[in-house]
Amino acid sequence: MSKNPLGAGEGIKRVVVCSKSSVYTHTVLKKLQVEPSIQLVGLVASSRLMKKGERGWRGVWHLVRRTGVLYAGYLGVVTTPWLRLPHVPKWFGMDRWAQLLACPLHQTEDVNSRETQEFLERAKPDVVLSVHFNQIFSAEALENKNYDVLNIHPGILPGNRGVDPVFFGLLRRESNFGVTLHRIEEKIDAGEVISTASKAPQRRALFSTNLDLFEEGGELFKAHIKNEPSIKLQPNAAAEPSGRYDSWPSSKMVWRFLFSGNRL
Repeated sequence: MSKNPLGAGEGIKRVVVCSKSSVYTHTVLKKLQVEPSIQLVGLVASSRLMKKGERGWRGVWHLVRRTGVLYAGYLGVVTTPWLRLPHVPKWFGMDRWAQLLACPLHQTEDVNSRETQEFLERAKPDVVLSVHFNQIFSAEALENKNYDVLNIHPGILPGNRGVDPVFFGLLRRESNFGVTLHRIEEKIDAGEVISTASKAPQRRALFSTNLDLFEEGGELFKAHIKNEPSIKLQPNAAAEPSGRYDSWPSSKMVWRFLFSGNRL
């Protein structure tokens, strides 16, 4: 049974979550589900792997060619419930969450399509929250909206922009990692920073570090909704003022990552 009321009362914010179904998304939704000031009114699930039109085995093939078998396998474990390994917590996807929350689910390979934008309008959200989402909002999709569009980014912005900041942080032998709640703008990972949190990983492992950061990101979003004081950390002084942007890791990078003592 959903723990969200059918109608939002005073002080309750209506939230739509956009995501590629994953254990990271599951972790955030668990936190939002039990927060009295949040009403989850819709879920938007990405149906593509990388680029628009890349889904199913075609998408898997392009992913393997781009990142190699090992990194593609890691993504498979965190985004596909039936591939769950023993060390990965039990979780379920967006379709199951829609049933539990009794809220509508919209699957799309284009968040900027007319159908998706109409779905968001019908949901009448106060906030659209992007969590582990593999699609980019266009300028048109962000203009003149009656709701905020926010993102949980597993890195401290603006210094750690890109697809997987934790992977590249571990590869560069960084010791501290962080998560940022920020507004989405047309330029990727460049919107106004709302709050950040820092965390030192217990192990140099990609999965466990990302899981901890997304869990902390859920707490940042809850604090923002409740208007609690936020924390903003200064980006790494060595980083470029606008932040570096790291795209998908290559197969060679993944092997260097593993030979440096890190774990997926």
